[in-house]
Amino acid sequence: MDTRGLETILAIARAGSLSRAAEMLHLSQSTVSYRLELLESETGFPIIDRRRGLRRITLTPAGEKLLDIAERWELMQKEFDDMRRFGPNLSLTIASVDSLNAYIFPPVYEALARHQPPLRIRVRTQQSVECYELMERKEIDVAFVLHVRQAKGIVVEPFFTEPLVVIKRGTPTHAPYPTIRASTLDPYSELYINWNPQFAAWHDRTWGVTPVRIHLDTAHLITAFMNSPTEWAIVPLSMAQSFARTMDMAIYTLDESPPDRVAYQLRHANPKPHTEQALNILDAYLRTIQMPLTRTRANP
Repeated sequence: MDTRGLETILAIARAGSLSRAAEMLHLSQSTVSYRLELLESETGFPIIDRRRGLRRITLTPAGEKLLDIAERWELMQKEFDDMRRFGPNLSLTIASVDSLNAYIFPPVYEALARHQPPLRIRVRTQQSVECYELMERKEIDVAFVLHVRQAKGIVVEPFFTEPLVVIKRGTPTHAPYPTIRASTLDPYSELYINWNPQFAAWHDRTWGVTPVRIHLDTAHLITAFMNSPTEWAIVPLSMAQSFARTMDMAIYTLDESPPDRVAYQLRHANPKPHTEQALNILDAYLRTIQMPLTRTRANP
């Protein structure tokens, strides 16, 4: 089988249409169609569902099987290219949501960068949903996310929890942090970030379903919007401590505590031996480097 056929089935499955697959491959749509027809002729089975009314290309069972083969081929090709370029060193591709990469993992990454013999490290910042997709496509070795989802061939384990706290402009406070009553906080002055569905439900129970004036999708923007003592936000403790180190920021616990934020680790159910070696090195640093949170690492 021509490897161009495997490239084509990968592009079609990921793009969802022949035209977008052609763009990904920098080919004409007619060339992609020809490759698809040639692939179907070679296998003897239809690869895509050609029923009318389908807005997105859907693979047939034979196409799904061929896609599995193509993904394994792509992974082997990548490993071969890496070995040729970097030699036999262990490698690790990590994906994580932004808040963990920015506020939790820098000491871990520093340790990995100093590890001997050297590791080839790639770190990607992605949304939780994207992390699952990358794991399913076998483009990453490990991921750290904030949501649980069933995914074939992926082990999902709770990695750590940390409390959510209130931050406001003011004289910095230190642990144990003073308690503030939720009833004294004006929802109109909140810089709202939806940390997870459990948090959103708790928030609605505590303040009612009220319109949010300022809704942010990343905590990095809090410092740009928090300009007066009346404004406040609810953030993970690690993030609050980071803000307090660089600006006048007071930290409070709530009298009606929100649910803790839970982070989860994703791994392939059957990693390759060399990948497992690299993951064991990562685990060692995760265990020994102190983090400002409560760890709940589950046993495999």
